[in-house]
Amino acid sequence: MKIRDTQRSKLYRAEREAWQVLSCPLPTISDIRQYLEKQSTRKPLQRRYGASVNVTDWELEIADGRGCQHARANGTQKITIPRWARTEWVVLHEWAHIIHKRLNISFVPGSGILNYGSRSFELRGPAAPHGWQFASIYLDLVHFCISEEAARALKVAFKAHNVRYRPKPARTVTEEQLARLAAMRASQTTAAVSTT
Repeated sequence: MKIRDTQRSKLYRAEREAWQVLSCPLPTISDIRQYLEKQSTRKPLQRRYGASVNVTDWELEIADGRGCQHARANGTQKITIPRWARTEWVVLHEWAHIIHKRLNISFVPGSGILNYGSRSFELRGPAAPHGWQFASIYLDLVHFCISEEAARALKVAFKAHNVRYRPKPARTVTEEQLARLAAMRASQTTAAVSTT
């Protein structure tokens, strides 16, 4: 069963709004590779995402995007970046897709990926390609790789466009609510029995 990607267009609008803040061009494929190799050694990212961020260990392939209109992450090891998309924001967006996919296959027996980041379990599991897990990873990448100011701008844009980047809070049920529910069910059962 495929999960619907309900916040994709909202996320794209939010990031376009945030792109106005601090972004550097990365004109060549080797610039992108050097940039990602440098960013993947950042300690906060390694602590949070473990082996999923280390692009040198699993040899991330970066394609030049000839014939492609859009930047995209293909599977867990390839990013395609056309010329127009060679900026920090777009590269981090695609890298966030790769990290999220790698987190989802981590701890699978025989996958060869050991991932012991602090957010590994929190962000694992089935999720939409641009769901809250992806948005959370993307926000972290912008924070640690571009700047805190850029992350703040992205977070403001996320809120303005209703992009979730945190899980829905778990609802807790009180004893009083459980008692009312039990009373309602009992009265419905009694009413159903008396009508038959």
